Amino acid sequence: MKTEINNYVFTQSSLKQNVGEIKLFRAMESSLNIHCSAILVEETHGNKGHVRFSSNLTKKFEKREIADLIIISKSNNDYKLSFLQAKYHRTKTSPFLEFYGDYLQLELLKTRPNIDKSNSFGFPENILNFSKYRSLSTYGIFYHDISGSIDMLYTTADLLTDSGVAGRIKGKIIFPGNVTCPCLNCSTSFKDELISTCNIDLFERALLAFQVGAPIIDVKVKAFIRKMLQNILKRDPTLGDRITRFIPKIDEDYGVDLDVVGNPNILLIEIEKEIRE
Repeated sequence: MKTEINNYVFTQSSLKQNVGEIKLFRAMESSLNIHCSAILVEETHGNKGHVRFSSNLTKKFEKREIADLIIISKSNNDYKLSFLQAKYHRTKTSPFLEFYGDYLQLELLKTRPNIDKSNSFGFPENILNFSKYRSLSTYGIFYHDISGSIDMLYTTADLLTDSGVAGRIKGKIIFPGNVTCPCLNCSTSFKDELISTCNIDLFERALLAFQVGAPIIDVKVKAFIRKMLQNILKRDPTLGDRITRFIPKIDEDYGVDLDVVGNPNILLIEIEKEIRE
């Protein structure tokens, strides 16, 4: 994936300042399509997936976008879900294990609270905690390595800590990696999920092995995914089977009523059994 992303990004534009998260998501989609079926449904105007939650940091309700990218992986009839918050460093990250971020966003993805039922996008209130899988909420920090090529630090949100400066909602966020990071084979896994790596090729390998995200077993979450994809298809029928093949087959809506304008960035990945193994 690293080679494909750098070829895609710098072929599309030789100006590094024109590189952003959306272009990097498109590059990820392009790379994944070499090995499997992937489609990036880009964020549209309207509702972009904001949620309200009770913050321990500010002692009041706060509103944040749930994540920059929703990753839905499908293999046979199994589904996995992951929320990825992206950051892009336009210069070499120094020190590598620190980056500037939003503490409230980190709190949302790290503590994974119930979200307010009146959230504007219609997420189930347990969307961030329906599973104990750590890779349900993650960060992807795109950075430039020593040669100037783009790579990515991937980590579950629970590994990150803020700088702890009282009264601030933005500042340094720290990843507790090795002093040798970034390195070629740096990764940590637990059971059947990837926890962290500073190598985007290893991240792609884990995606294709169905090792990123939480299994979607909760019926209300599965019903929400179905309704969200049906709404996207309704707005853009030209997507046809590219979206239909990802819609979960369940018997009822389980009370999910989702009729909103717009959608967040969503990366859909279908993984064949042969690739997964």
